[in-house]
Amino acid sequence: MVRYQDLQKTNWFFKLFILMKMIMKFVEIYKIQNDGTQRVMAVCKMVGETVVCEGEDKALIDNLKSEGIWDDSKTPPQKLFPKDGIRFLERLNFVFTSGYLNASQVKEE
Repeated sequence: MVRYQDLQKTNWFFKLFILMKMIMKFVEIYKIQNDGTQRVMAVCKMVGETVVCEGEDKALIDNLKSEGIWDDSKTPPQKLFPKDGIRFLERLNFVFTSGYLNASQVKEE
């Protein structure tokens, strides 16, 4: 187990390497196929303090970057963008909840 105190004693490159090896948080956005199977269209993952989305549905990814998503858990509702990090990632499964597109809860690997 890597302790934060140990990271403080090392240089920045090694810190980045260790942090990248730590738990990766991500969300899969998937489309329901006609046969009921799920096809992953995009994966949004934490990279540092921001979220990066990758996948085959470039229009979806571009829309997430430029338009963001609504966080209606706040009053008044706020727009979240990938730069908002974990808050953006955690709200995706509340935004994509249709019979067509869905998002997983935050997963870790």
